Amino acid sequence: MKKRIKDLADQGVPDFKDDIKSSDTYLTFMAERQSETRSWRFNPNKAFSGLAAAMVILLAFILFPTQETSTQSSTLYFEINPSFMIELDDADTVSDVDGLNPDGNAIVDTSMIGTPFEDAMDTLIDNALDNDLIDTERSDLLYDVLSENDELKDRHLALVESKLSDIQESKLPSMTMHRGIGGAPTEAEQEIVDTYDIGLMHARLIGRIMSEDETKTIEDLVDKSMPELMNELDEGMMPGQNNGPRHPFDDEDFPPRGGDNGGPPHE
Repeated sequence: MKKRIKDLADQGVPDFKDDIKSSDTYLTFMAERQSETRSWRFNPNKAFSGLAAAMVILLAFILFPTQETSTQSSTLYFEINPSFMIELDDADTVSDVDGLNPDGNAIVDTSMIGTPFEDAMDTLIDNALDNDLIDTERSDLLYDVLSENDELKDRHLALVESKLSDIQESKLPSMTMHRGIGGAPTEAEQEIVDTYDIGLMHARLIGRIMSEDETKTIEDLVDKSMPELMNELDEGMMPGQNNGPRHPFDDEDFPPRGGDNGGPPHE
């Protein structure tokens, strides 16, 4: 009888757990818990992608350091029978050196690349003296500095003039020094250089004089010394300036500007 009464009671009493499980509050709570569990669950694909990205960043720091590297440089031109060019970076270190005529080719050495400017200049002058390519009794040197960075150009110009003064004092006391006009030659200029067997800056100095005095010819000037040629120039028309008359050897502005005509404008 007791068992019968219990069975009937169970049938008449509702299951409160089922009611709770079917309620909106319970269902919302369980959905949120399942979402949180899934967000913390390990995903091998995402983990691998994250690791790969971290490795790429690490390799980038190793292979490509983040410190800034400067590409600023100046081009230095020298003409003292041997004609040569030195590329100088902003640490005053030689990044390139090249001869601009046969005598210049005879004295340059790629081992100078990476050395301080002063050391390379000493080596070039010593090589020229050892090979009797400089007249120690009468030597005239033209020089110039070109750079797209005006501040760097001024600093390297001062460096060049200081070093040339040291060379004059210690090795070539009879040497005269003058600021010329550097840069690669135009076709017309190269023809004059080859025809008269003179340096490019020498030819440009003659051209500047002829621009001032139309009665002058190349033949009148080609055998004159540098001091004599400098005396031919009007006051304020030194060849290192780019505010003079047009070049008599070309239809283009003088000195040549940009591209194949010798790099940045000369100022």
